[in-house]
Amino acid sequence: MDDYERKRPLTLSEQEELINAPESDKEPFVESESEYEPDETDSSEEEEEAEDVSAVNISETNTGQTNDSELPSWGDDSNFKDFPFLGNPGLKINLESDEPMDFVRLFLTDTFLENIVTKTNSYAEELFLSKQTREKSRITDWKPMTVTNLQVFLGLWLHMGNIKINRLQDYWKTEELYNLPTFRKYMSRNRFLTILGCLHLSKKSGKR
Repeated sequence: MDDYERKRPLTLSEQEELINAPESDKEPFVESESEYEPDETDSSEEEEEAEDVSAVNISETNTGQTNDSELPSWGDDSNFKDFPFLGNPGLKINLESDEPMDFVRLFLTDTFLENIVTKTNSYAEELFLSKQTREKSRITDWKPMTVTNLQVFLGLWLHMGNIKINRLQDYWKTEELYNLPTFRKYMSRNRFLTILGCLHLSKKSGKR
């Protein structure tokens, strides 16, 4: 009967008494309904098992460790295979001079620049003949670009990396704070912006 009374649900009045009871009168909360109570032998066995597991882990860790003296250091190159360089260092192309432009031409060859000119002119012609082109669009003043025009365009574009200005158009301003005569001297603003808008390195795929 005592076990039944202990396990039966509490009535509403009993719950209110338990809630309103002083802290000293409340029974400790038991989460599980199991009547199992661990004794001292169980706790000692668990401690022994934990010690055995930790001992195994330590032994396994020690067996996998390598002595620091066996590891090669950055200053010790005795364990590294030497691959001697058998080629001839230096440029494989004879330059006419040591001017900076001669080194640039190693990358921007005439063939490469001519390809850009051909693709850019083709795309500009497509824009010029497009039905979407308006009468006052910049493309209506397009003139076929040459390799020289492209070189000037690239030179000005690279020079913009040295002089930081927020707006692209401001490089051609004549005001005192923006006066950069180099840009106006070699190419007009509209010509530069038109080339920039038509610049292509490959043939345009698909229809516009």
